[in-house]
Amino acid sequence: MMKELGRNSMEARYPIGVQSFEELRTNGYLYVDKTGYIPSLLSNKYYFMSRPRRFGKSLFLSTLESYFKGRRDLFEGLAIHEVEKEWIQYPVVHIDFNTMNATDVEELKDEIRKALFDIISQYKIEVCSYGLWSNENYPIGTLFEDVVIALHNKYGRQVVVLVDEYDKPFIEVLDNETMRDNAIAELRPFFGVLKSADKYIKFAFLTGVSRFRNTTIFSGANNLLDISMDREYGSLMGISHGEMLEYFKEGISGLSEYYGVPFDKMVETLRDRYDGYRFTRAEEWVYNPFSLLNAFKTQSLDDYWVMSGSSKILSTYLRESEFAIDELTSEWVSANQLASTYSKVNPVSLFFQTGYLTIDKVDGNLFLLKIPNEEVQGAMAQLISFPPVRYAALFRMG
Repeated sequence: MMKELGRNSMEARYPIGVQSFEELRTNGYLYVDKTGYIPSLLSNKYYFMSRPRRFGKSLFLSTLESYFKGRRDLFEGLAIHEVEKEWIQYPVVHIDFNTMNATDVEELKDEIRKALFDIISQYKIEVCSYGLWSNENYPIGTLFEDVVIALHNKYGRQVVVLVDEYDKPFIEVLDNETMRDNAIAELRPFFGVLKSADKYIKFAFLTGVSRFRNTTIFSGANNLLDISMDREYGSLMGISHGEMLEYFKEGISGLSEYYGVPFDKMVETLRDRYDGYRFTRAEEWVYNPFSLLNAFKTQSLDDYWVMSGSSKILSTYLRESEFAIDELTSEWVSANQLASTYSKVNPVSLFFQTGYLTIDKVDGNLFLLKIPNEEVQGAMAQLISFPPVRYAALFRMG
């Protein structure tokens, strides 16, 4: 029997939609500590990581930004606080493609210029390769490189580069190959700066949903280390089962009280509903953080993740592909297939990278996929009109 909202769940501050690490830490929101990964990341220079939307990519980049800006005050009590002794302040170029709403490639380049101009204004630097830095025809690759060099020259330190949701311009035109290829060609010089300005760069981390990094967009920046399927970083984004039990006991208790079920039963229910994402060979699964936090906040086990974004591109690709539905969950695929750019001939990478399918079993370099949990299972049922004979095969949860 359901009861009124539990007291404990109303006391906790869940960071739903909060993507700023500084805001999260200064306003008393619950934070699942991921800073213990930072020392390991510092062993390399250039990183790329693919994760589905709403899995904490933006928050982690914001965490890195605060770390590299030397904001030790924000990290008190966290894993990195005592490990890091120097807290050196580096200039940071943080570009978030998710905030850009361009409808064509020229508008997109204008928005990139604006983001770079904002950084120029913030740091009070000057760039002059093309005369006036406000020139609207300033090539984005040249402008990006000039900003990096100017920051290095002003502060005498290498620059940190953070790029969030780099692939948004391509995802939105995924079903239009001409527009997609045009966007890739136009942005190639921008990402090429990660190689051409190497001596000025301290560290770079790029995130996105897709792994277009295997295409020519990164042909000039082939120094990125893709850790998307690296077992060491399997729970860098998302919430592990241990983290849920450690950080969200009050939320679980509130839900169990509201639904009138024992604590352990509610844990099992949450696991079935929101857990099950596996991105590496390691037997390590994570919860969808967006759905989990919303469930604790509202004390309702709804489909939060699937309601927060459109799945039209998935439906379009599946309908136009040569694959039958059941093949997506019954055929073994290679790591290269999972990492490949989306193709209508083989849409499996699209469904894996967007979070609608996840790793179930591993046999050497081969992977068998499944639907991660009940929330996604419901979304898949609505995504496309399945032929009845294929329906049961698709929803084989394993």
